[in-house]
Parts: sequence; structure tokens; C-alpha cells
Amino acid sequence: MTDLPWKNSEEFYDMHAELVLKKGTYNAADFGDMPTRILRLAQLKPGDVAVDLGCGSGLLVDTMRKENVFCFGVSNSAANVAHAKKNFPESRFLKMDMLSVAAHGVDLVTAVESAGYVPWDSLVKVVATMLSIGGKFYCKDFIAYGHSPEAVQARDYAQRYWTYDFSRDPDEVIATAEAAGLRLAHLYDSRRGVSPDFVQSCAALPVPPQYPSTVQCVSAVEYLFVKESNV
Repeated sequence: MTDLPWKNSEEFYDMHAELVLKKGTYNAADFGDMPTRILRLAQLKPGDVAVDLGCGSGLLVDTMRKENVFCFGVSNSAANVAHAKKNFPESRFLKMDMLSVAAHGVDLVTAVESAGYVPWDSLVKVVATMLSIGGKFYCKDFIAYGHSPEAVQARDYAQRYWTYDFSRDPDEVIATAEAAGLRLAHLYDSRRGVSPDFVQSCAALPVPPQYPSTVQCVSAVEYLFVKESNV
């Protein structure tokens, strides 16, 4: 791993933005009706305040803006923010680490395919501080259900440079969020209904050697939490 094309995580995220976050390759066609579905799940209404952590192409923020929601998106990648602003110049995007956002009284916080970049316990504490009572936190995450914990930890390339934590157990995710005052209101776990034999066969698959090779055996998990109290 001596010929990496980046020197630190920020350079990695900038490279990632250049590869996949351009509007022509990462837009509504990729997300389908996900932004609309998120708004429906969260029951947002005009005048509400929302923050998107890890704003990607900017599509979700722009969708909320068009529904008259006051919102902004953040990313720690300057290239990511530049692409989002170019894609959706009428929406607001800031270069900022998601754990550094100091907003308060927020009605909805979203983290779509971004929560795994930071420690979950730190993230839910920040989100709980941001939300008003009754505010919601929507999170779409991934888990590598087909590999043992040892195999996940062996993903040297992914763990050190992609840095996404694919190993979170939904029960632990929910318990940690509840400890921060966030009650689970909705859960979709795409592993349900998957054949145990298939899962077992996935465990024997080789670890992908490098990014951007597709990480095998991941499933989407979707959470919606509601803030019920200040802890």
C-alpha cells in the first residue's frame, strides 16, 4: 500500500468527490425517490430546519429547499462542497466536519451513507444536541453482514483510507442512540429475508483488495430516530 494517490483523509474525500459526486454520475437517477421518501418519513413541512451531514452531490438538500425547508449540507471535502454548489447553486453547502456542526433547534438531521465515517457514539451526541425536542434523525447506513469481525478488520485498505465502518450491529446502533435521548421510530434492515445459507457463503468471499473495487456483502439499514428528551 505504498503507491496510494492521496496523503490524508481529506485528499481521499476530495478524490472521491471528483470520481463520483459529479451531477452527471451521481444524481436523481442513482437515488430514485429517496429524497422524497426521506421527507415523507420525517414529515417535514415548510419552514422546518434541516441539516444534511455528508451532503454528497447536494440532491437531498436541494430537494428539501424546494419544499421550503430551511436547510444546509456539510462535508469535510472542499471538492465535495464545490461539486454540490455547482450542481445546486441555490442551496447552501458548507465545508465542515460533521462532528463540528453547532446548529440548534433543528427539526431533521440526515446522514445518508455517511455515518460510518465517524464514531457512532460521537455522532448521536452531536445530533441530539442539534435537534429540538420532537426533532428527527434519519440515517441510512451499511453493514458487512457476510464477513466475520476479523475479516472486516482485515480490510486494511478500506479501514485505513476509505475509513467507513461496515461492522456496526443495528441493536448496538439503536441502544447507543437511545442512550443519547433518541427513540427509534422506524427501522428497515435489508438483511431480513436473506437466506442464512447465502450469508454463510458470503463469509468465505475474499476481501476486496482496493478501492474503488466494490465492497462485497453489504446491506443497507435505514433508521429514523425521534428526540424525546435532553440527556
